Parts: sequence; structure tokens; C-alpha cells
Amino acid sequence: MPIFGPYIIRASLKIIIQKMPINPRPENLRRGLVGIFASLTGSLVVDNITRLLA
Repeated sequence: MPIFGPYIIRASLKIIIQKMPINPRPENLRRGLVGIFASLTGSLVVDNITRLLA
């Protein structure tokens, strides 16, 4: 699992940047990241991600 971490983060950031409004707010970006990770991975990983972003 640790091997895929950076790849998933990079892919998620690409998706977020493509769907992002021109002037994103940090809260919205954070919520978008957590939503993408929630759909890709289990809740344990999401908890770790939210801790990193907090």
C-alpha cells in the first residue's frame, strides 16, 4: 500500500485541478481531496489523509 500512496495523491491532484474553479478556497480543495480519497480507498486511509491536511 505505501508504494501506491504518492501515485494516488498525484492522480487525485490532477483530477482536482481539472475540476477546480479558477480561485479555489482551501476548504473546498481539502473537501475535494477527502472526497476523492474516500471513493478510492478505505476509511482508514481517509483518516490518515485528513490528519495530514488538517
